[in-house]
Amino acid sequence: MNNITKIFLTLLLTVSSVNYLFSQVTQEWVSRFSQITNSNDGASAIIVDSSDNIYITGRRRGAGTQSDYVTIKYNSNGILQWIKIYNGSGNGADIADAIAIDKENNIYVTGESMGILTGIDCVTIKYNSSGIQQWIARYSTPGNHRDASYRIALDNSGNVIVAGESYNSNLSQSEYCTIKYDNFGSQLWVRNYHAAGIIFALAVDNSNNIYVNGSIADSPTQEDYATIRYDSFGNQIWLARYDGSAHMSDYTEHLVIDDSANVYVSGYTTGLNTGPDFTTIKYNSSGVRKWIAVYDGPSHSSDVVRSIGIDNKNNIYVTGTTIGPGTGYDWVTIKYNSDGVQQWITKFNNGTDDTPWDLAVDIQGNVYITGESDGNGTGDDYATIKYNSVGQQQWLKRYDFSGVYGDVASSIAVDKSGSVFVTGSSDRDFLTIKYSQLTGAITNLSEIQTEYKLSQNYPNPFNPETVIRYQLTSSSFASVVVCDVLGNEVKTLLSNTKPAGNYEVEFNGGYLPSGIYFYSLLIDGNVIDTKRMILLK
Repeated sequence: MNNITKIFLTLLLTVSSVNYLFSQVTQEWVSRFSQITNSNDGASAIIVDSSDNIYITGRRRGAGTQSDYVTIKYNSNGILQWIKIYNGSGNGADIADAIAIDKENNIYVTGESMGILTGIDCVTIKYNSSGIQQWIARYSTPGNHRDASYRIALDNSGNVIVAGESYNSNLSQSEYCTIKYDNFGSQLWVRNYHAAGIIFALAVDNSNNIYVNGSIADSPTQEDYATIRYDSFGNQIWLARYDGSAHMSDYTEHLVIDDSANVYVSGYTTGLNTGPDFTTIKYNSSGVRKWIAVYDGPSHSSDVVRSIGIDNKNNIYVTGTTIGPGTGYDWVTIKYNSDGVQQWITKFNNGTDDTPWDLAVDIQGNVYITGESDGNGTGDDYATIKYNSVGQQQWLKRYDFSGVYGDVASSIAVDKSGSVFVTGSSDRDFLTIKYSQLTGAITNLSEIQTEYKLSQNYPNPFNPETVIRYQLTSSSFASVVVCDVLGNEVKTLLSNTKPAGNYEVEFNGGYLPSGIYFYSLLIDGNVIDTKRMILLK
């Protein structure tokens, strides 16, 4: 194995073992979409494919229509690739709520659409990666009442599952509705749970079991949490309900599962004399409740979960609003381990009302929150925050458009390189932002690494010169090598025997194009550490 290969293998190991991270973040691009002046447009969901293309979906105010589905694709540079508009047969209100992507980068969107003499219907659309419509599936109950899907997921066989609500004319109320389609859009089955309720969360496990979550109201305790597991044929395997301590309104809209099919749900339950409280529950794969974690904010008033996430170690993250003393609504984010033990809690307050709407977790356990924040004179602004795995804020980015209406970020995604994408509504337009991160990492060092140290270059970014420092605690044959992003060696800055001590070498990238480069410290031909630097001209 050559040294260049070792460098990039070490880089991968370094990324997986980070325990301290510092970041520099740059707003790389902003893309705005609006086709009709002063129409009420906004994105509801975002997703990124394996090539870092970005897809968003939501609704726009149509010309002569109440609203239409809008689905947009951008490439990684923010260049518009295509826009697809769907106006339902009833020429009325059509709202796309959720998006999913398969291994071939086909796109699936679902939501609600006005039909002809059928009321509001559940409509799901498949597009290929070029934006060509593959099929449309419309579902309407026999009574032609309200049917809407709010979540979408795919199983390992390429089947499409959507979930939301369906109006039961016999009960005069909405009830849970889950629909499964094959990859060609043919309906395989529909399952309703006959109690007043709406599904707001959906997940599929590795065995194609389906989990839906929401709140139902069919008892004297008002609304309760209700989580259902179906097998791939639509057979109900279990139902788990939870009624909060005050036996009043309990709402859950959030669900994630781990690789062992444990289920985590979150929302709020009404406490005794505490109002709504964050309430997060873990069920095992059999539906047995394992733990409950409750958070009651300092005002003992209204604490409401807005989003949930899970990392690759099965730590759980929830974010939402709490009322602070004299500060209105504040963001609060909590991390629990898989046993339900709180690891940290952090808050964000910009002085007045602030609301988070979505979160994402990257492979290092960093958590990203996006939502709206009062700008103290600018109205509501986009606000996006990164916390590291121990809850320390790494950065905060705000976006304000000087329009009449506010800016509200509703959805967030992180790609494999750590770029962050947020979308939502800005002055009643779709607005999507890409943030790129320059990250330096100090890793959990192995036994050999405790003898040596490679520091982050300074300055970084640089143009064209930068300094790289390293430390040797014993006499060693040391090399410092710079490579480009393809692993090609650009420059060997050092390659000789050095006694113990602290050293620095200069790197001049004047002859190189702008971009990301990697530099590594090798001792006796073994890679000790690798770091990233950026040349900006």
